[in-house]
Amino acid sequence: MKKLGMLFLSTVALVSAQAAQATTYTPAGTFTATGTLTVQKGLTLNCAATFKIVVPEAAPDAHGTFSHGHSANVTAATLTGGLCPLVTLNNLPWPVTYDGTNLIFTGVAASTITPGGCLPGTIQGAWNNTTKTVTFVNQTLTGGSGSANCIINGTLTVNPTISITNP
Repeated sequence: MKKLGMLFLSTVALVSAQAAQATTYTPAGTFTATGTLTVQKGLTLNCAATFKIVVPEAAPDAHGTFSHGHSANVTAATLTGGLCPLVTLNNLPWPVTYDGTNLIFTGVAASTITPGGCLPGTIQGAWNNTTKTVTFVNQTLTGGSGSANCIINGTLTVNPTISITNP
């Protein structure tokens, strides 16, 4: 019985340690990331980009408030300007994680005006918690059907203000 009790306490301690190290998005809510993205795949397009990011409320914290979340998803993404509306960002929602330096967007895919599109993949951008910006530098998604890869560059600013931490 004593061993069973120690096993239970060890399991609780491990789960608590993992939860304490989770990414925290403060506050919970709906955010808009806007800016300019350059998308290259045969053509180079400079597009106004808008991403809708949803951070669901977490369980109540020690103070009983729902002021933060531990997950985030891009639920809508659009490109506008020139030929940009012909590029459809799809495979939504995209889970967003944070490694302490970069925001990582998983499952990103696109239909493009050039053959093959962009297959689902992961892109990441450096997160600046002071300026509330994410900057993508030469992020690559594999081109479909043996076509050219898709290269993404640019910076998006998130509003309203959000703080993202990962202890």
